[in-house]
Amino acid sequence: MDLRKERVPAETLTITIPPFTTSEHPFFHEDDVTVKVVCKSGLYGFELSKDDCMKRVYISGFKKDGKGTKSRKSCNTISSSKRATRRKYCGAHITAIDDEEIVTMDQAKEKFAELRSKKVDSFTMILAREPKPSKSMTRRAHDELELQDFDLDDNLGEDYFAPGDDLEGDSSMTTSQKTNEFGTDYVPTIGTKINKDFGSKGFFEGEVVLGPHSVTKGGNIVVRKVQYKDGDREEMRALEIAY
Repeated sequence: MDLRKERVPAETLTITIPPFTTSEHPFFHEDDVTVKVVCKSGLYGFELSKDDCMKRVYISGFKKDGKGTKSRKSCNTISSSKRATRRKYCGAHITAIDDEEIVTMDQAKEKFAELRSKKVDSFTMILAREPKPSKSMTRRAHDELELQDFDLDDNLGEDYFAPGDDLEGDSSMTTSQKTNEFGTDYVPTIGTKINKDFGSKGFFEGEVVLGPHSVTKGGNIVVRKVQYKDGDREEMRALEIAY
């Protein structure tokens, strides 16, 4: 029972709630890779683990090549270099092997066993890269969403973030600086330098070496080819380069 003579007036603050959307697919980034079979290892050199959150299988590591060509591991053939493989795909979820959907670790092991029995020379995988965010990435996303200020360490804890925030200053131009200077229609040119944050794997420098050109995967989008100092390459949209 309210014993006060006057009721407290209602809050006048208006909060805009963004539209709620769902997706049947939980990943933002997926890469098609080809594995060349160069070893007889049961899992082709991949070290697998189960994600306790989504209960999905992911790559937790790659076995190292031994001495000589006969001691190579198939897992290390999916990128231009072993360093690039570990940087890009350590921690990536396996969503498909040889065009068959994969969710659990048992499914991955069964598919690998099937491929071994067929004695294939190569096979494809779809890997979903979901890197652990650095503190700078989290702060940037927080600012873009215009959320209320809060202390990242107190609210999320130091263990939530990947190392590498001290490298943020290595970038010659941040996303906000690029979009402020060039606008949202920012168009990178050949030779544009980038310093991409790969979360727990740190920052890697590269530059635009080719483009623009259109690709039809996932819709008709315009991309440019970026080459990193370790020799690895990937196709990126203009806004991704701005980051």
